[in-house]
Amino acid sequence: MPHLRFRAVEAHIVESLVPTLLNELSSLLSTARNAFTFELINTQYFAEGEAYPMVEVLWFGREQQTQDQVAQVITDQMRQLLGADSHVAVVFIPLQRTAYYLDGQHF
Repeated sequence: MPHLRFRAVEAHIVESLVPTLLNELSSLLSTARNAFTFELINTQYFAEGEAYPMVEVLWFGREQQTQDQVAQVITDQMRQLLGADSHVAVVFIPLQRTAYYLDGQHF
């Protein structure tokens, strides 16, 4: 934990992002690198206009300032690869420790 899910992004972009995001986010959150997971979700969008990249961050909630910093790190790093004018959505999904189980035990 945290778990980052990418949508409307090509696989090579996510592969390029993982090392730099791991470095910056593990330091910012004081979280071990092996606690992070990254997932690319292939999605079909049904809306007018082009889909824009979205990153969902599933995690145990943090303070607003920390959340803002993480959103900025993700946005900045994605724009480095996609272009400075790219729209990037970052959505945080806070998880309750008592509702998250690993090997049958909640946190």
